[in-house]
Parts: sequence; C-alpha cells; structure tokens
Amino acid sequence: IYLLLKGEGYFIMEKSPLGVPVELWPVPVHWVQMTPYLDHPYYTVRLTNGLLMNVSVDDMFVMKDLNPIDPFKRGLGQSEALADEIETDEYAAKFQKRFFFNDATPPVLMSAPGITKDEYDRFSAAWNDRHRGIGNSHKMGIIPRDVTVNKLVDSQREMDFTESRKDLRDAVNAHFGVPPEILGIVENSNRATATQAKIIYAENVLTPRLLARQDAINAQLLPFWGEDLLWEYDDIVPEDT
Repeated sequence: IYLLLKGEGYFIMEKSPLGVPVELWPVPVHWVQMTPYLDHPYYTVRLTNGLLMNVSVDDMFVMKDLNPIDPFKRGLGQSEALADEIETDEYAAKFQKRFFFNDATPPVLMSAPGITKDEYDRFSAAWNDRHRGIGNSHKMGIIPRDVTVNKLVDSQREMDFTESRKDLRDAVNAHFGVPPEILGIVENSNRATATQAKIIYAENVLTPRLLARQDAINAQLLPFWGEDLLWEYDDIVPEDT
C-alpha cells in the first residue's frame, strides 16, 4: 500500500545474535524523516512518541519506485499521478451527500417588481399546492403576471455525476492496468473476456510487482543466509485451457 501511495516501502529488520533477520517490522512512509546521504548511512525514523531513531542501511529492507524528476531522493507513488482524479471523485461524492442531506439553494429565483405581500403569499401557497410532493413533480408551472425567472444552479442531471464518476473510475483502472472485469464491471463482458481479464491482470499488473519484490528479497535478505540462494515466486498467470 505504501509503495503504491508514495513509491516507498520500508521494513526494519530485527536480527538474531548471529546477525540473521528473524522479523520484519513495517515502517509507515511518513515516519521516515530522512534517508541516507554521504557520511550518514542511516534512515531517521520518527516514532509515534516523537522520538527519533537512526536505523542503519544494513537493518532496513527498502523498496522504492524512482521519481523521474529526482531518482536519488524520495520515491514517487503510482497513485500520486491520479491525485486530481481521486480528489475530484471524492468531492463529487461529498457534494451529492450534502445535496441529498440539505441543499438550501433554490434552483430558480423569481423577481416580480411591485408585488404586495398578500399577492406573494397567495402565489407561494398556490405554487406549493400545485408542485410540492412526489406526485406533483415535473408539472408545468404557469405564472399569472410579469415575473423574471433566473436560474441559479445546474441540476444533478445536468451535471451528470453518474457518467462523470464512471469516467473517473475508468481512468483510475486504466492507470493501474486493472481490467473492469476484475472489479465486477461486466456490462460489456462475456466469459471469454472475463477469463482473458484474469490473464492480463496477472501478467501485466501482479507479475511485475512480484518480480520487483523478488529482486529486492534476493538483493537485501537472502545474502544473510548465503550467496548461492535464489528466491523465486511461482508463476501466477492462469493457464489458457
């Protein structure tokens, strides 16, 4: 999760008296205040109690997605490229929640110069009587005198939130290479495409992640047990029957 979010993943290696790793402790990325630099071969980790701890590079298991702007500093998560899409979808959801909970903005504003209070009360009562309630929705309205009508807001239908959120969802799925069938989106699918989606997902998304982790394990962990060892994941791509 941290690797996808921020492009960095850390484990502190706890070692036995023989110097062999026996436990791996996950370190949240935001706890890592400083990474190693010349003459300072340590990761500076700030714990929840505020204390700073220096962890030697030899005691930290690290995976990182390089930042193309500066590959020698902190990583860059795949999710960061989607910040705008993710925030837009989140704001759309919050907007809809507030809309259905209590939207105090009237859709139109009518102005009638010179209208008296009695005329206003009669007009409001007649309008509400004719249009209030589910059974009276979408009825045609008739105004008996010269009135200026100003539209204030776009409706939910005109803003087309449903299609907008689907477009955002598809953009996120495409970014991570996740076929829609993997998430249960099967409107345009059949058995053949669903089967192929599993192969595509395993081959193009999961396998590269496993190979990156495999390389990190071979480079950083296995040498503690010997130089002739190799860690390999099983092939997870489904067979095409």
